[in-house]
Amino acid sequence: MGLSFFDKRNWNAWMRVTYYATNTWKNYCLDYAHSHDRLELVYVYYGELTIRYCVDGQWKDLTLYSNDYALLDVDILHTMHTGSCISQVFSVEIRLIPDAVSELQFTLKHLIQCDEAVGELFAQPHTAVKLSDAGHVIAVIRELQQCMERSEHIGNYFDQLICLLFTAIGNDYHRQRYPHKPGIRHLRKATDYISSNFHREIGCREIAAQAGVSLNYLNKLFTEQFGMTVNAYVNYLRIQEAGQLIERTDIPLTEIYRQVGYKTNQNFNKQFIKQHGLAPSAYRRRLKGTQQEKNFEKNNNFVCELPE
Repeated sequence: MGLSFFDKRNWNAWMRVTYYATNTWKNYCLDYAHSHDRLELVYVYYGELTIRYCVDGQWKDLTLYSNDYALLDVDILHTMHTGSCISQVFSVEIRLIPDAVSELQFTLKHLIQCDEAVGELFAQPHTAVKLSDAGHVIAVIRELQQCMERSEHIGNYFDQLICLLFTAIGNDYHRQRYPHKPGIRHLRKATDYISSNFHREIGCREIAAQAGVSLNYLNKLFTEQFGMTVNAYVNYLRIQEAGQLIERTDIPLTEIYRQVGYKTNQNFNKQFIKQHGLAPSAYRRRLKGTQQEKNFEKNNNFVCELPE
């Protein structure tokens, strides 16, 4: 049995990354249930991944889309599978080391005391947490990867990255779990639902129902906050995701438009031109030769197991 990250009795320990992997999958299925004596962070860079996990004898599903991630606590039985779309998934496993501190004299308790949002995260009796990245978690994961690939995983800088990773996770948790004003609460319910579902066909009335308000009121909130209607926001998010996929990957355009929730290539092209001023194919041609491909964005697999 490992040490749960959510058990206060274990907060005097510090964290150590013991495993990292990046995989590009299509129709992948891990068909046996397994668990770890480590916390696992699973991040979907693009595509879709479903994690099936067991708590108190009950099996539950978490479906992650692009820029979603999940935290699975120690000793949680789980399996996972992707769909027919190409998906890139990062996995980071982190162990609590009892009676150990970092070179900077950090402990998990110290981090919780210094960061209120991290404290909120670990104050809950979670076994599995699903969150959407506001843009900070992926940046830290990239830096962690580059350090590990250069074998620079020991020292103060790496400990600081671990702190920064959980600070970013805590901020996502606070932002998504603790809305305050009534209007903001409905708005965040809607945007969270859109972020998790824009990869499929969703209607504006469905979004409003999930937010618990009328479509007219929700359109008013979106116009005040974003300067656009709910439908325009959905299209904006889809095209932003499509643009990132075009920039980061060599996935065929015929698959990209399906991954971001469009049923037809014609509608995808129309919305893409509206936002970018040119068609997706022209956008990709313009990028070729002007953008240097980065190692963490290649469609390949990488696994790194670290000494404990």
